[in-house]
Amino acid sequence: MPIDKEEEVGVPSTEEKREDALPEPATARTSPKPKLSAAMVIPIWMILSSSVILYNNYLYNTLDFPYPVFTVTWHLIFAVCHLHHHFHSSKF
Repeated sequence: MPIDKEEEVGVPSTEEKREDALPEPATARTSPKPKLSAAMVIPIWMILSSSVILYNNYLYNTLDFPYPVFTVTWHLIFAVCHLHHHFHSSKF
């Protein structure tokens, strides 16, 4: 029975080369994120949205605030900052 040259010299076979060449897969150590259900998020969203609408109505009509664009911009900046903090926080 002929002896393979790779076995004769001690060279690993191609299957052994593939297994040895690959590093161990990396595993991320992350804690599970707390998740809110849609049944909780939707009512909260509706309440917060309604409160902003009522506040804007009070601000514009009762207090005669003359800068509606400033108010909308301020609300959007606050929302973006909150979302940025939410997505980049280690807690969530």
